[in-house]
Amino acid sequence: MSASADPALGVLAGIAVSPLLCVLGGWAVLWPMDAAATHLNARREDFRPVTEELAVVAVSLCGLVAIVLVSYLFGTGILATTVNVVVGIVGG
Repeated sequence: MSASADPALGVLAGIAVSPLLCVLGGWAVLWPMDAAATHLNARREDFRPVTEELAVVAVSLCGLVAIVLVSYLFGTGILATTVNVVVGIVGG
């Protein structure tokens, strides 16, 4: 089976691409703001640091659990493939 038809690799690619889309979306919204717009946006936000940090940790752990689960269900070779893909992306 080719890598493009591997369902486990598709799931892992989805896990990797979703945060990228979130970051790019935030960047597209925040980048064009001037000082006044940034000030208004910052005052509009309802900051609750403990809740936000717990949400970030929970979502991160869900991503890690999903990666381990996919690796377990589809074999350990997919984990090695994932590590190689991530290293290739980060390494440029």
